[in-house]
This record gives sequence, structure tokens and C-alpha cells, in this order.
Amino acid sequence: MGKVLVVDDESMVLDVLKAMLTSYGHQVVPTTESTEALTLIEERFDLFLFDLRMPEPNGADLAEAVRARHPDAKVLVMTGYPGDPLAARALQSGVTALVKKPFEIGKILAHLRDGSPGRSSENGGTG
Repeated sequence: MGKVLVVDDESMVLDVLKAMLTSYGHQVVPTTESTEALTLIEERFDLFLFDLRMPEPNGADLAEAVRARHPDAKVLVMTGYPGDPLAARALQSGVTALVKKPFEIGKILAHLRDGSPGRSSENGGTG
């Protein structure tokens, strides 16, 4: 199964995501600290999952950092506000897709099941 880095500044959200992904057999590396994530993104993951709105660095910053290190990585950014200008910036950086909050767990799992690296055909749809 896949190895997933999950970054969200809300520990309750992080706990829920970790429980859901782990229940499907995925290895989850969770952190509420986006600064810690900057170190963790040096590693290879099958999926990077970032909250958009966090203290600096935010999810768009993290997505850009991942793209610089791992151009073919799958990066999903979670947001409750798909029309947010920061979401547009994340999409421009090349994220694989936006994931709406409350969670679209099926969309997250679909990206883990798809064995191909990089951007999917779902390149930024919000639904």
C-alpha cells in the first residue's frame, strides 16, 4: 500500500485522516507542523496531502516545494474554499488535484490506487 505524508494544522483533522487512510492499509506520516513538513518532503511518498490554509508555509508553499524536489509526485491540497486565490496558486504550482473539505476520502484513495506518478486526469477539479 501507499506511503502518505499528511499535513494539517488541526490535530483532530489529522487524526481522522490518519485513521481513515491507515484503515485502508496505507502508511501515514502525519504532522501538524508545516515547517516540519519541509524536512519530510525530502523523502519519497506515494502521496502528499496538505491542508491549504495553515500558518506559513501554507499548503501552496508546500506543494511548490514538493514539485521542486519531486516533479512527478502526487500532491493533493485540501480546502474548504476551492475558489480561494491560494487554491488557484496551488493549482498553478502543479498539484494533482484539490480535495474539498469535508473530506472526499474516495478521491484521496483513488489517487493512492492509481499506480502512475504525477498528475492525473483530474488536474484540479474541485468535485
